Amino acid sequence: MSSAPASVLFVDDDPTARKLLCIISERSGAQPYVAGNVAEARAALAAREYAAVVTDQHLPDGTGLDLVQQVRAEHPSTDVLIITAYPKIEVAVRALKLGAADYLIKPLEFPLVGHRLAAILERQRAAREKTALEAALRHSDRLRSLGVAAAGLAHELNNPLAYVLNQLDQGVSAADLSEARDAMASARDGVERIRALVRDLRTFSRSDPPRLEPTDVRSDLEVAIRLASPQLQGRATVERSLRDVPTVMAGAASLGQVFLNLIANAAQAFPPGDPVDHVIRVSTAANAQGWAVVEVHDNGPGIAPEIKARLFEPFVTTKPPGQGTGLGLAMCRAIVNAAGGEIECVSSPGHGTCMRVRLPPAPGARPEPAPAPVPLPVQPPRPEASRVMRAPPGAPRLLLVEDEEILLKALTRTCQQTFDVRPCGGAADALAAYAAEHGAFDAVLTDFSMPRRNGLDLARQLRDDGFRGPIVVLSGAIEEEPFRAALEEGTIQRVLTKPWTISGLLKELLALIRARAPSAA
Repeated sequence: MSSAPASVLFVDDDPTARKLLCIISERSGAQPYVAGNVAEARAALAAREYAAVVTDQHLPDGTGLDLVQQVRAEHPSTDVLIITAYPKIEVAVRALKLGAADYLIKPLEFPLVGHRLAAILERQRAAREKTALEAALRHSDRLRSLGVAAAGLAHELNNPLAYVLNQLDQGVSAADLSEARDAMASARDGVERIRALVRDLRTFSRSDPPRLEPTDVRSDLEVAIRLASPQLQGRATVERSLRDVPTVMAGAASLGQVFLNLIANAAQAFPPGDPVDHVIRVSTAANAQGWAVVEVHDNGPGIAPEIKARLFEPFVTTKPPGQGTGLGLAMCRAIVNAAGGEIECVSSPGHGTCMRVRLPPAPGARPEPAPAPVPLPVQPPRPEASRVMRAPPGAPRLLLVEDEEILLKALTRTCQQTFDVRPCGGAADALAAYAAEHGAFDAVLTDFSMPRRNGLDLARQLRDDGFRGPIVVLSGAIEEEPFRAALEEGTIQRVLTKPWTISGLLKELLALIRARAPSAA
């Protein structure tokens, strides 16, 4: 659907000149409006917006320069063109300094006026299209960030959800009411963790105009790291150094978007694989001026000088075609600048990249200790624990690997009913246990997303070390691609997507162990 024609106001006390200017306007595709003096022009300006004002310099109750000042002050998107029969160089200079688009001398060459007017309208149309395109791309980039955040939330929800299901199963099979109540209380704690994660996403996804309010940058950083977890998987390991910093005045959702963008960009600087050597260091500190300084530093390939010089300009990107709009860092700079801060990039080829954000403190703010992270609930020791059913002697031996402590304890408690369990808090612990016990395990159950080395890296190392039993990977990842090759080559036998059920988990492990066992003679 075509847009309405642009409106042009002609201000001249000569009726004949006004009539001719209206004809020129219509030929230029604009809708003409007229005024005979400054007072009428001001009334017309108060009634509607105009793309342009064409005014005579000498009017019965004032001058064109008076209108230039008013229009540029009150209607900055409206261009003003002055025409005069009494040219003076000082008037022309003053008109242009005040912001007039042009200064034409009578007697007018009407084709020239039409050309100038058409050029002004075309430039305004192009500017409107550019603004609309940039707004659409910013919206697209925002949606992309929300997609990253939603994928991160889905991943982060799986651990507490698996914990809740575990506790509910424990409550259902509890030996007495007291044990069932303890399990239900623990399940409620897990639900509180889920509610906190959903609150993180709601804060991040707010689309209302950002309101500057006291904000703790470390809380926003922790949320961004959690939501960026799918981007980090299999690519890089995050190391934190969150020192005391003052609160800052910023929009929490906007600041979270900045940090998520910087962390996701750092992760994408690395190719998939080798997350042990790919490190992203996230740090906070207060500088000598008392500002909060946030750094996201990766040891990736770095950025070429010619790209770094334009990195914060719109549509500049280091990513391959089709993988970025080039607006992410431009938006980051706009958000940081709106909070009174600064953002810079320190990088060189082969020496990694450091994105540094500096934000002024909120009035009266002082450096404060970092807020405690929200862990999975810690289940207190229970007298009933001594009544947990243990596997009989000779039960299959299970190497259980999970980096989140409370989930490791819950899994151990569950699996001990069927297996002789050796719990480990990470890949390094698992490899040490495997070596110490000379590989005497019947199966391995490992989480996929772990710091330093993920579950697939652990599985490959165990195969290299000679393990031949089944390996099952627990994953909260949405994508199946990372596991396809490992399944096809037999490195792992199953991928169980969180949240899993306890009965399904135990049945799957037992079935795989029996399938691998030698046939009876």
